[in-house]
Amino acid sequence: MAREVARLTGAGVPVLVCSRVPCGPAVPLYGGGGGIDLVRAGAVFAGDLSPWQARLLPAVALAASRLGAARAVSGWLEG
Repeated sequence: MAREVARLTGAGVPVLVCSRVPCGPAVPLYGGGGGIDLVRAGAVFAGDLSPWQARLLPAVALAASRLGAARAVSGWLEG
């Protein structure tokens, strides 16, 4: 999966990692096929956003950003 994430992010496509659990953030904890490898491949963890909330972020970024969608999504989540 990390290889495909790297291909997508390399092409400028934002990749968000979310969780469907009721509460708590999605965080990159494990290597060897886990979240750390996804971060290295360019994925952004969406924190406390649910998948339904997080899907709106790249849609807006793709439609409105002059910075590029991946950079806009990362900036919003970090800020």
